[in-house]
Amino acid sequence: MCDELLALRDWLGPRVIIAVETIRHAPHQPGTHAEIRYYLTSCSDAPAVLIEAIRRHWAIENSLHWVLDVVFREDDARSRDRVATRSFAVLRKLAFEVVE
Repeated sequence: MCDELLALRDWLGPRVIIAVETIRHAPHQPGTHAEIRYYLTSCSDAPAVLIEAIRRHWAIENSLHWVLDVVFREDDARSRDRVATRSFAVLRKLAFEVVE
């Protein structure tokens, strides 16, 4: 167990640590990229149920980002003012909710 996770042994109640490795290849980037994400939960469901919950979360997250990037062209936004950037981000998400 890595040092960062040793601190968790004193937590009370049931706990599960899930490590999910994602491997992806983006057409516009060279090489293949691997990343490990850790999830901590007190849920005692079967591993298959927990993995499905993680997949559903990322499916929703990815679809939102796709809409923001493709439809609203959020990646092309050039605002440098922090308040304006946050305000426009909120407006785009609000518009997404109204359309959906």
